[in-house]
Amino acid sequence: MVQNDNYFLIRITRHNVAMLVFALIFTGFFTSPAHSAISLEHKVKVATIFKLLKFVHWENAFSATSKNSNLNICVIGKHEISKAIDLVNNKQVKGHTIKVFTNVAPESELECHVKYITRNAKDDLPKNFLDDASSNSLTISDIKGFAKSGGMIELAIIDKKIRLIINRQATSKSPIRLSSKLLDIAILIGKNENLLSGKSE
Repeated sequence: MVQNDNYFLIRITRHNVAMLVFALIFTGFFTSPAHSAISLEHKVKVATIFKLLKFVHWENAFSATSKNSNLNICVIGKHEISKAIDLVNNKQVKGHTIKVFTNVAPESELECHVKYITRNAKDDLPKNFLDDASSNSLTISDIKGFAKSGGMIELAIIDKKIRLIINRQATSKSPIRLSSKLLDIAILIGKNENLLSGKSE
């Protein structure tokens, strides 16, 4: 059974995934018939993203007078996981309403607090897409090697568990701050390697 936030993030296994899905159904995540067509893996990944957002602070995004402003999640590229991410649309996190935008182009000027890069978008990313230190976007993906390539958080499946790989070099040079509770349970790396091809400018 999911006992606390840390346990939620590091112990998503076949043994307790049924309890996790039951809990999400109970809280209104997967209540429509259309949700049954979404794969269990994608549901669990999105649930993990939703939980980790509670441990993220955007220094320049929300002022004291905009507590109830939207938190925008932009899905870069087309992929079936978009349907799962759309499940958190209009959910509340830290006083903000989540708004999900799907099939967003990498070059879009939309204000994205979270950019989820799908596997299909891997080869379409502009050169140095992940190197913008001034960006106020938390970059997340399940692409293998995403964190080593400069992405902030990679959702990796290790020993049948979803683990977070966090690139501390990428997060430390951005105006985004991650809670120590999140860092304590993640695999931390600090070196960027060019594992994503990216397009030439």
